[in-house]
Amino acid sequence: MEILKIFSTGVLFFMFSCGSNIAPRIAPENNVTGFKVPATTVTQIDDMPYTIPAISNKPRIFIFALEFCATCQAEHIILRDIMANHSGLRPNNVEILTIMVQANTNDDSIGFVSKTGIQWDPYYQVGDQLKNDLCGEKTVIFPCVVVELPGQGVVFQKIGGASIEELQSKTGVWLW
Repeated sequence: MEILKIFSTGVLFFMFSCGSNIAPRIAPENNVTGFKVPATTVTQIDDMPYTIPAISNKPRIFIFALEFCATCQAEHIILRDIMANHSGLRPNNVEILTIMVQANTNDDSIGFVSKTGIQWDPYYQVGDQLKNDLCGEKTVIFPCVVVELPGQGVVFQKIGGASIEELQSKTGVWLW
């Protein structure tokens, strides 16, 4: 019985630790304002490597997510629904990159796509180096959302779900 109590407490903590109730009150452990994301190799859902270029001519939104994080899923469902109004396409003037954390195989990416119905493939990076650089090595509450602007580097960093309004206030209005 004691083991069941410990297990259920752990499950409740996990379920709500990534929720919107706790996450917005947590400040990122490292301030990366102005940091320019270096070229970084991640893995695509088909297990092929992909290099995120160091320089982009568009604003980039990095969303670091866990497969079972309710807030991460909700944020992506909102993005999916906005894009559904535009034939499922992502905006032309903004790059949105979902990166699964604590993933060593594409199973988390496939599970996340299945749970959210998003039309773009999330990436994963064994070792989570990019997440560690942008959100902090000790970050355990997700999502972690980072916006990088061309020539300026990181201008926005948040632990917890970011609203579309918050994102567009940094990237500008999204165009299709």
